[in-house]
Amino acid sequence: LPSDVQGAWLIYAATDDQRINELVSRSAQRRRVFANIVDQKPLCSFIAPSLFTRGPLTVAVSTGGASPTIAKRLRRDLERTIGAEYVPMLRLLAQLRGAATRALPSYQDRKRYFDRLARGRVFALVRAGRRGTAKREALALLKHYAEIGKNDKIDSGD
Repeated sequence: LPSDVQGAWLIYAATDDQRINELVSRSAQRRRVFANIVDQKPLCSFIAPSLFTRGPLTVAVSTGGASPTIAKRLRRDLERTIGAEYVPMLRLLAQLRGAATRALPSYQDRKRYFDRLARGRVFALVRAGRRGTAKREALALLKHYAEIGKNDKIDSGD
């Protein structure tokens, strides 16, 4: 019913009755309320991705409303593929972000540093469960990158 939409800012409708689905969609549009009419993209003002969360990591899969079933299947496949080791790695990277910003003022230097952490020995150590060693190596690498940056600035100033 249109009165059910009153006061809402987000609506999901999942009925087998096409008339009710259309009524909910029209009522939501008139009231400028976000609405998702499940499996009926033309009646929706937004689509909902298939999500999974693991610690600070959230993965969203969407097929643009073409096939929620495929989105769920892909999400399940990714959930099996993306291991639990990403959680401690993301937490380590979050811990290092402030120090990296201070030590490496250039975006390019920080990008190079974090790319190396994600692709190299530090992530391998995290995967092996050696988080303390991984953090020490990440900090040593940060110090190394900061020194290179200082030397580049000195060299370029002469």
